[in-house]
Order: sequence, then structure tokens, then C-alpha cells
Amino acid sequence: MRDISHVGILGIGTYLPPEVRTNDWWPKDLVERWRVQRAAGVTRELEPDRQASPVATALARAMAAYKDDPFEGAIERRVIPDDMEPSDMELAAARAALERSGVGADRIDALLIGGTIPDFQQNSSGCRLHLELGMRPGVFTLQTEGACNAFAQQVAVAHALIGSGQARYVLAVQSSAQSRVLRKEDPFSAWFGDGATAVVLGPAPAGEGVLGQAHLTDGRFYGALVTGVPGKRWTDEGKNVLYLANPRMAREQFFAIVEHANPMLDRALAAAGLGRKDIGVIVTHQAAAWFGPAIQAIWDLPEARRTDTFAWASSLSGANLPMVMATGEREGILRPGDVVATISGATGMTTTVMVMRWGRRSAIS
Repeated sequence: MRDISHVGILGIGTYLPPEVRTNDWWPKDLVERWRVQRAAGVTRELEPDRQASPVATALARAMAAYKDDPFEGAIERRVIPDDMEPSDMELAAARAALERSGVGADRIDALLIGGTIPDFQQNSSGCRLHLELGMRPGVFTLQTEGACNAFAQQVAVAHALIGSGQARYVLAVQSSAQSRVLRKEDPFSAWFGDGATAVVLGPAPAGEGVLGQAHLTDGRFYGALVTGVPGKRWTDEGKNVLYLANPRMAREQFFAIVEHANPMLDRALAAAGLGRKDIGVIVTHQAAAWFGPAIQAIWDLPEARRTDTFAWASSLSGANLPMVMATGEREGILRPGDVVATISGATGMTTTVMVMRWGRRSAIS
């Protein structure tokens, strides 16, 4: 295969389960208990022992807009039914992405799967998708584990595979089935939804597609928000649930992400040969309703267009960015030729900023 230096998104597929869970699913007395606990929650005021930098202050200001809302701006979310597996959602999203891209499953060279809650451990759902989509035996299949940063990390892998000539078309799939590990009594049980997205990546014309990337890992936040058996190893007896192993550390992750947001954007723009004035659209992770406005303020891009999905889908973990992109395109906010800046971060912590020029089209022969 020949060397290809420009890699773009050729098609996005999305899937949301049919069941809609609104905020009244949580009992009023429980919500009131959450409301009382807000003073010690994620959106509390800055602690006296943390430096109030301009970036931290901007994040705290955005959080404060939702300080009286235990749902963090979420109104509804989708929930996977008992008789459905996460790979069912992935399969539906993958089929939609292939159809929209014009790339047949038999032309895919690499399959990347990033499911937050997979069907099984030690058995990639990519193998099921490979079979049911009718892919060739020679496909490179990789289960990625990027949590909320899954899509951006998959783009980096796809960019390397396509750019080096090892693949021409890559199908990257992301899913979230967090409802299966959430405890109803935890406030953050209302902040997550279920769903799946899939993206076909392939060669793009010069000046389009992914133009710059910046990645960061900060291991200080390892173990803050985890899925496991509280107080035990995840392999011990008991139900695996999503829980805050270190609440203060989990909150500090958000401040760390935004503190790095500006230098990471500068790095990605430098790689792209662009400036901030070129950015027309911002696509952010959907951690809460306040995250997008905070990033827009921190990046000082008041004129850039932005759409959010948190209010009606809540957080879809690694599927957030593709869902926002698909929504923005459908709403006319994201248009061919737009320079897009994205940011996503995952517990642990990893963060990625990407700069791309939007140019959706059918596959190039």
C-alpha cells in the first residue's frame, strides 16, 4: 500500500437504545439527598488549598451554573435493555457508519473496538462484528481501552495505520453500557447513558481530515474513578460497579484536563499549521453540561460553534465525540470545510486534543 499522510472521517454511525430514562426515574427523596450533598460534590467551590488560576476559575464558573442541579444538566438518557448486549449496539452503529461512508465491510483493513462495558472480558466483541459484517480474514482487529478518551486514541491508531500504508480503511467502534455497572443511589448514576457510535476513517484530500494531534498522560489520577468491587479486587466475589475510589482526585482530574487544554490546543494547531482564528467548531467530551462552555471560555473562542448532547444522551464515555459530531452535522452546525478542535479526557488520566478539517464524503477509490 502507498503512503497516505491525510486521514479523515468518511462516515459516522450512531445507535441509541429505545428506552428513555428521564430524571424522575430517581426517587425524589434520593435526589433531595444528592442536593444536600452538593456542597461536597464535583461542582463545589474552589478549595482554599488549590491555586485559583484563570483556567481553574473559568471551570469553577461554568460548574457553578449547575450547582443547584444534581443531574448536572442531564434531562434524559438512553438505557440498554436486558435482552441486548453492548455488541448489538456496536453492530448497529458499525453498519450505519459503513453505509454512510460508502465503504463496504469487505474493504476494511483494521477494526478497532472501544467498549466501556464489553460483552465479556478476554473476548473482543470485534470478533463478533468481524463475522456478522462479513469482513475479510486478514483484518487487523484490536480491542482498545481508552474509556472516555477511546475515540481520540482510536483515531491516533488509525492515523498511524493508514499513514504508514498498513491499512487503507479503518472501522473504529465505541460503546457505552454504563447502566449495567451503576448504583442507583450514586449521584453520578444520572450522568451516564448507553449507546454506540462507529466511524470509518480513510484517506482524505490534502488539507482535510486530521491535521494535528496532542496527547497527554498524567498518572497522578490512576484509580480515581473505577469499575470493580468496592474495597476488593474486581475479580473478588461481589458485583462490579462504577464507583469513586477517590472523590477529591476524581474532581481534580477535571481541573488537570482544563489546565492542559490551552497548551495542548497550541501543540495540535502548530502541527496543523493553523491558528485559533481558524477554528470554526468545538467538539468536546460530554462529562456534564458545564464542560463544553468551560472549554469554549478557556480556549477563548466565543465565535466558534458548538453543540452538546449531554442533556438528552448524558455521557456516552468514548462514544461522546462521534455522537456530538453526528449531531452537529445533522443540525447544520458542522459543515464541510470547517476547522474542528476536539478535546476528550479519561479517568487515569489521558487527554487528547485534535484539530481536523471537516470534509465528509464517500470513500476515495
